[in-house]
Amino acid sequence: MLNLRFQALGLMKRNNWYPVENGKCVIEIKVVSIEQLFDKRDPNPFRIKDLDDDVVEYILSCAHEIGPKKIGKLRIVTNDVLSDSSSSTVETAVREFFTYRADITSKAIHATFNLGFKTLLIGLLFLSSSLFLSSILSKSIDDTYFKTFLKEGLLLVGWVSMWKPINIFLYEWWPLIDSRNYFKVLSDIDIDIEFSNIQNEKKLSELKFG
Repeated sequence: MLNLRFQALGLMKRNNWYPVENGKCVIEIKVVSIEQLFDKRDPNPFRIKDLDDDVVEYILSCAHEIGPKKIGKLRIVTNDVLSDSSSSTVETAVREFFTYRADITSKAIHATFNLGFKTLLIGLLFLSSSLFLSSILSKSIDDTYFKTFLKEGLLLVGWVSMWKPINIFLYEWWPLIDSRNYFKVLSDIDIDIEFSNIQNEKKLSELKFG
C-alpha cells in the first residue's frame, strides 16, 4: 500500500471536519510526493494516468460526507515544488480521471436499464405462460390436492421470474446515479496545489481524521 498522509482539518463536530471557503467545504489531501496521487501500475504520463485507489476512496468518502452541493475545492498539499505547467497538468489529470469515471458510470446505468427491460420482458412472458398453463392444468386435473399444488407452484415460479427486473428497477440503478453525480461534481472541481514541508509519512491504515 502506498504511504500517504491524508488529513481532513476541522473542529470536533462531524460537519466541521473540513475547512470552509466561500460557504463550501475543502477536501484536503497531504502527500509527500505528487506521484503518490497516481497509480504506479499505470505506465501512462500524468495527464492520462489513473489516480491511486486509496486517493480515490478518500476523495469519494469525503465527498459523500460533505454532500455534492457543499463541495467547493480540492486542495493538494505536497513537498514537491511544481511549476505552473506541472500544476496544470496534475489538475487536468485529476479532473479527467473523474470525467472518465462519470462516463463509465453513465454507460453502466445505460447497461443496467437495458438489462432491466430485457429481464422484465422475459419475466412477463414467463409469468403469463405460468398463469396460462396453471389455468389449463387446473381444468384438466380432477385431483384437488395435485391441482392446487400445480396451480400454486406455477404461480410461484412465475413471480420468481420477476425478481430480477424488480430488483433492478427498485434498487440497482439509483446507487449508480448517485455515484455519477459525485463523479460529475469532482470532474469540475477547483483544485489548488500547495507546497508544504511534510516531514512524516503515515500509512493510510494509520490515519486518524478530525
